Amino acid sequence: RISNMGFALLQRLESQNFGRGPLVTSLPLRQVGIADPGNVSVGAVALSAVNARLENVSVTGQMTQRNLGFNAYPHMGGLVGDMQGSEISDSYSNVNIQMTLPFGSAGGLVGVVYHSRILRSFAWGSIQGSNVGGLVGWGYQLSIEDSHVSPASMNSLPCQTYDSPKVGGLIGVAVESQVRRSYSSAKVELHSSCNYSGDSREFSGAFAGSFAGLASNSQISASVVDASQENGISTIGKSVNSTAEIFEYTHEQMTLNDSFIQLGWDFETVWQPLEG
Repeated sequence: RISNMGFALLQRLESQNFGRGPLVTSLPLRQVGIADPGNVSVGAVALSAVNARLENVSVTGQMTQRNLGFNAYPHMGGLVGDMQGSEISDSYSNVNIQMTLPFGSAGGLVGVVYHSRILRSFAWGSIQGSNVGGLVGWGYQLSIEDSHVSPASMNSLPCQTYDSPKVGGLIGVAVESQVRRSYSSAKVELHSSCNYSGDSREFSGAFAGSFAGLASNSQISASVVDASQENGISTIGKSVNSTAEIFEYTHEQMTLNDSFIQLGWDFETVWQPLEG
C-alpha cells in the first residue's frame, strides 16, 4: 500500500508483446493528490500503458490538470492517462478528477484507450472535463465487460465554439467498441452553457447520455442504467451506426438478482449477489 503520492508512480508501462507485457498487480494507492502535473497524460499508476496489464489495482484520491498550452489534448485517468493494447481487470478507482482545459478526455480508470480491454472493474467519484466517462473518457476498439460505475457524478466543462463535450455515465465516447454486461448509476450533466434540450442544441456536437455520450460503430449489450439518475437524458447522447441493448431499471429492479440474471449476468463467479 502506497499513500499520499503527488505524482504518477510510473512514467510508462510498455512492451512489444500484446498480452505478455509488464504486469502491475495487487497495488493499492491511497489518497493520491496529483495537481497541475504539466503532463499531457496523467494517471496515478502510470502516465501511459502500451501492451501492459493491470490486475487488482485500486486508487483513491484527487487529480487536477491545468496550465497546459491551449492546443494540448490532455488525458486523465484514475489509473492510467492513456492506454493501448492493454488490459485492466479486477480493479477500481475512487477519484475526483477536475480538468479545466477544453479538448481533453477524463475517465475514472483511463482517459483515452485504444485496442484494449477492461474486465470486472468499477469506479466511483466525480469527474469534470470535455470527453468524460465513469470508466473511460474516449475509447477506440475498446472492450468492456462485467464492469460498472456507481455512485458517481459526470460533468462537462462549458461549451465553446471550438469544443463540444461528450459525457456518459460509463464511457464518454465509444468508437468501434463493445460493452457487455455493465451498468451505470452515475449522474450525468452537460454544462448549462451547452443549451441542451432534447434535440435542440446550440452546440450541435455536445452530447450527454446516462450510459454513453457518443457511440459510433459500437455494440452495447445486456447492460443497464439506473433510471433514477437519468436526469431527463437518454441512455446514449448520440448513436451513429451502433446497436444498444441498455435497460433502464428502477431502484427496486437494481436491487434484485433476477433483474440481471435474465440478461445473462453471472452471479456465481463474477458478480456479488445483491440480495441477502
